[in-house]
Amino acid sequence: MRRRITALVGLGLAIVSCSRDEAPAARGGEKTAAPPAAAAPSKALAAERIDLLKELPRCEVEHRGRLLDFGGTQLPARGFASALAEAPPSIDRGGDRFERLFSRETLLDFWLDEPMDSVSVTVRVHPLLAKWLYVTVDDKRLGAQKLATGETRSLNFTAAAAALPRGRHRLTLRFSGAPRASKEPIADLDWVRVGPPLKSGESYAAPTLADVVSDVVLDGVPKRSIVLRPPSVVRCFMRPSPDAKLRLGLGFWGSGRGTAEVALVSDEKTPRVLSTRKVSGGDGGSFVPLSLDLSPAAGEVVGLELRAVEGTRGGRIVFGDPIISRASAELPQVPPARTVVMVVLSSVDRGRIPPWGPTASMPALAELAKHSAVFSAHRAPSSVPGASFASLVSGVTPAVHGIERPGDKLRAKLSTLAETLKEAGGRTALFTGVPTGFEPFGLNVGFDVFETFSPVADVPATEPLSRAQSFLERELAAGGTAPQLVVVQLRGGHPPWDLTREEAALLKPAEYNGILDPRRGGIILGALRDKAKKAARKIGEDDWIRLRALHDAALAKQDAALAKLVAMLKAKGAWDDTLLVVTSDVGLGSGPEIPFEPLAPLTEDRLLLPLLVRFPSDALAGKEVTLPTTSAQVAFTVARAFGLEAPPGAGGDLFARASGVAALTGDVDVASADRDYSARLGAWLLRGAVGKTPRLCASDIDPACINDALDQRPSAARALWLATFDAVAADARRAAPLGPRVRAELNPETLAALTVWGDLR
Repeated sequence: MRRRITALVGLGLAIVSCSRDEAPAARGGEKTAAPPAAAAPSKALAAERIDLLKELPRCEVEHRGRLLDFGGTQLPARGFASALAEAPPSIDRGGDRFERLFSRETLLDFWLDEPMDSVSVTVRVHPLLAKWLYVTVDDKRLGAQKLATGETRSLNFTAAAAALPRGRHRLTLRFSGAPRASKEPIADLDWVRVGPPLKSGESYAAPTLADVVSDVVLDGVPKRSIVLRPPSVVRCFMRPSPDAKLRLGLGFWGSGRGTAEVALVSDEKTPRVLSTRKVSGGDGGSFVPLSLDLSPAAGEVVGLELRAVEGTRGGRIVFGDPIISRASAELPQVPPARTVVMVVLSSVDRGRIPPWGPTASMPALAELAKHSAVFSAHRAPSSVPGASFASLVSGVTPAVHGIERPGDKLRAKLSTLAETLKEAGGRTALFTGVPTGFEPFGLNVGFDVFETFSPVADVPATEPLSRAQSFLERELAAGGTAPQLVVVQLRGGHPPWDLTREEAALLKPAEYNGILDPRRGGIILGALRDKAKKAARKIGEDDWIRLRALHDAALAKQDAALAKLVAMLKAKGAWDDTLLVVTSDVGLGSGPEIPFEPLAPLTEDRLLLPLLVRFPSDALAGKEVTLPTTSAQVAFTVARAFGLEAPPGAGGDLFARASGVAALTGDVDVASADRDYSARLGAWLLRGAVGKTPRLCASDIDPACINDALDQRPSAARALWLATFDAVAADARRAAPLGPRVRAELNPETLAALTVWGDLR
């Protein structure tokens, strides 16, 4: 997932270029093992398969209402709270798993696809210290019941007039009676049902996870299965790829017969039934193989429903070994590379560089675009520049690498892409002119050569590219065969801008008399951001015109330096097997907020980035890629090009995306900064802060997220939140063994650089 500057030593202003050759990789603490080098990449990878049984904890289960199962899983519907690395503590009671509650209040969010005329809530609970349970829906009280300590019971709460409209609702369980000073658990909770009132005396068999998953043998054939009592539904949300297929075996467990359906539901369309089958049990019962094409819903956010429509009493509908896989057995993979050059431009407005913008002032990028795959839906994992850059070089999200806020440091136990390549015998170098990439932030680890170029020093902003070119010339001249990774972090469009006063005077607008100065631009804009009054935290229209002109002029010089590096690679005969990446850390932003904020809001104008990938031998040259991608996939692709094992959870190969292979069921792309997040799935955005109700909007028609559709689009809302919660939980599990987040201890040189950069005052 993707996320979020405290000065720790005195400020010093004298700084020069800092260089470290053959930098050691040792750090405090024992790091996680680096993935071993793999053989050279083959032409294709085996296609992925998604087992719906493993996804079941994140699916919805309905049987006479919606069931919320607390037994041993981490329920994602709890007041939009953040996911944890592990499920809450649970306990076994008579073979059933109960969650142990310590809090007096439990919030549960649920959505209705259709209005409900009357509602009841059933709670299976084992009280410990709690004496009473109060239940409300949308702050309207359904009732209260006295609890019998130590006795497990299913309690029903029904209101006489409790109709609920379609959309999102909040259920609140409040326990009382426990001693206030006690830190002991107050109750054990098994499950909660929200649905129409049950008939008087009617028993309810809850379809918990333990109940609906079973090994079933029909006609001698065993299958791990989802088993449902009619009428029941399992609903899993996804965004299928055009080549996605559902394969499973249908059957009836027990004597008798029943009807099974597979359907797709969404907010925009009426339910689409993909298959309806009669199935029979008993001695002659067997699995009926079913293969269903999900391409009619390609690109849509839908709920895939497995329905037990009707059946003989006591029997169950069986969905055996439900797998989603691709129609093709193989996936294209990135061609092997000997040299990888990654150029990261800081704070760039994508619309002002080729091929998205004018080409005349940046001919190198314009020419490179003709030989590259152009990714038009590429997104940063954070609005924090250091966090985004760290994901590029590590292949993991900010929550995992640890740089979530300005001033955070890379986790010491994390193995980066550079370290992995070094252990495989490769050569690595990082040249950075961006202070948030300096040594105190831990991003130097794993690089044989690490050089910094402070904005305080009297060196050109293009110096990192020049030094990278010199490094590559030496490596190529040595005639070795070791793979080499060179990362170049440039100022891009960020101040201070490397322009003389005379050069700046020629820029638009003519006769400019505003506040911006090329050398002091970062300091000036930083001081404005610190103004107490919001009205004072802005710049005028002429200032915006000059800022963009300075941005473009600075990039033009860096474009010329890039042209020299490419020319050298061609002259040395190394261009054919070079993979060249040009991207940015964060976007410039379109205003009215002052740009270059170290912890900016997670708006799309700051998250959408340029990405050009020139693959070896000009593979896929000129291809525009509209499938969504993110920074961690850059590291994944580089690792695969070197024949290395890719970082876990990085999201896949950019070459496969450029070849038109979409994520099988749709990858949610979660950007974060501190406690804020912005999740993207297709055109849908879910934006919010941990523990607060988020906003849902369609980015293709409402990129500013002005119109909240959270209650009007229940399928999209659930899909986004469930996927976001799952991504956060996965990141928390990966981060747990790496230790706590650490703040950087800034040396005087870095403090001076960050001051000129505008991040410190």
